[in-house]
Amino acid sequence: MKRWFNNTFLTPRFPYENTFEHHRASWLLAMLWIIAVAWLAWFIFGIVPQLQQGNAVPLQTIATFVITLIAVPVIFRWIHRGQLSYAAFVFVGLLITYTIPILSAGLNSSGVAIILVPLIAASTLLNKRGMLGTTGLLILLASIAAIRQTQLTAAETIVPADTVGTDFSLILIVLIGSLGFLYVAVGNIDIIARSALRNERFLRSVGRFNTQETQTGELGQLDQEVVVLARSLNIVHNDFGYIFAQIYLVDGRGTITRRVRTGLGERQSAITEEIEDDRLPIVNEAIQAREPILVTPYDTESRRDYFLPSVRYGALIPMIYRGQVVGVLDLQSVSEDGFASDELAALQLLMNQTATSMMQARMITELRQRLLEQEENAMSLQTQLYDLERRGVAPGTSWATYLEGRGKTALGFDTSPDNAEITLAHDLPDHLRPALERGEVIIEQHDDRQIMNIPIRLRDQILGAMAFTINNTRPITEQQLDLANRVAERLALALENARLFEQSRSQALREQKASEVTSMLIRATDVDTVMQLAAESFNEALGAIYTRIHIEPNALDTTTSDDDAPPQAASIETESEQMS
Repeated sequence: MKRWFNNTFLTPRFPYENTFEHHRASWLLAMLWIIAVAWLAWFIFGIVPQLQQGNAVPLQTIATFVITLIAVPVIFRWIHRGQLSYAAFVFVGLLITYTIPILSAGLNSSGVAIILVPLIAASTLLNKRGMLGTTGLLILLASIAAIRQTQLTAAETIVPADTVGTDFSLILIVLIGSLGFLYVAVGNIDIIARSALRNERFLRSVGRFNTQETQTGELGQLDQEVVVLARSLNIVHNDFGYIFAQIYLVDGRGTITRRVRTGLGERQSAITEEIEDDRLPIVNEAIQAREPILVTPYDTESRRDYFLPSVRYGALIPMIYRGQVVGVLDLQSVSEDGFASDELAALQLLMNQTATSMMQARMITELRQRLLEQEENAMSLQTQLYDLERRGVAPGTSWATYLEGRGKTALGFDTSPDNAEITLAHDLPDHLRPALERGEVIIEQHDDRQIMNIPIRLRDQILGAMAFTINNTRPITEQQLDLANRVAERLALALENARLFEQSRSQALREQKASEVTSMLIRATDVDTVMQLAAESFNEALGAIYTRIHIEPNALDTTTSDDDAPPQAASIETESEQMS
């Protein structure tokens, strides 16, 4: 019953992110209900009986009633629409109008103490300007009342017993009103203290997420991303206190691909499923907005249809990495207060750091996968090289044949700081020759630079050498030498792989061309056509400019006389268009 009453009458429908504003909005709603009930009771038991008796109602009372009838619904509407500052100004103004009938009687009445109520209300609900403006307005009204009192020169007889009820009622109004507004002020101080402690706890949790090390020894290398998400969700569960939390992962096209939830501990495997966009429009809204989206009990049913039973508030916080949304955290809360602004800021910070760690885990996985592929390629190259050596063909001989086929004896590339483009070179620099002859790293010292000459070695065969020019500001370290040797080894493997691929491709092209010529010759139906097609194909395939095919089986047979033997020869000649 109490929860229903609070949710129906004292809970603002607008999701105030600031805890102070939510507290003040709830208190204003309570005060408005008190004022509305009080005016309704006064109208029924005070004004209506006077009208039935034919007595005239004072104009000030009618004006105050009409102002209240207009102001209270306006304040209600502004509070539920999130315009709390306007509602607070109108509410303080309404309290000031209640002091006008009392001050009109002068300053000699005990009712003047009621002017403290709007002053205290302004000090707790308004900013400094609003408080100073309220004070100035009350001073103005008090000054007008003092001037009016100077005009009251007639003697009056006051019987204290006759004003007991009025004076006591005014004192109760002043005490209760002051107590209510001071409660708001004290509540704000308490909220500030609790908010500071909560912010410290949240930031400490986010900092702990950064310092935790991802343990992947038992889970395997490919589960790093899941472990990162599980750690983040456990912080949301344990430190932020949200029982239900899940993360939707988004691909580069903005499509939701997976949903990650955790059970007990961090070893809960990810739930992977294809999710249609129209099933989760609120998640897509967070992806498009790139900022937290809040869902309240007063939103439309279409925005709340994904809520679990008994859930009142929801928050969808995007995970942003380098300006791109890579996931969305889905939080659902059964709390009556919703989400505070400082809490949302801490959760946003946690999600951004989670996105960074997740993408780093993905890159590490991709790098490891590429490394495995490179190792497999290296093993394949080693196997091929082993086969070559087993057939008596050394890598150096293969490379010499390869370069001969290209019409070169050496091949290289030059770069310099002045020219960023790579320049093709066919000569062997003098400083590289010692590295080729000795097969070891040679460092040359000059006045302003150092030249590191490194041989390119493949299975004990020197294929070539490369040189690096380094500033002479500090000596070359062992780590740099080791790195240079590793680069040379990888370069040798890459070159050998490229050579084998290029030769394999050339062999495949030759085989393809030979198959095409064979197929064309087979389709011919007579010898002349076969010879004609063969000659033309040889011109095209071999780049010949002249082809002659001569068929004479008995050309070298001396046992048959030339006079007696019939002609047994056929000949055809073709000439390429290059001759013309």
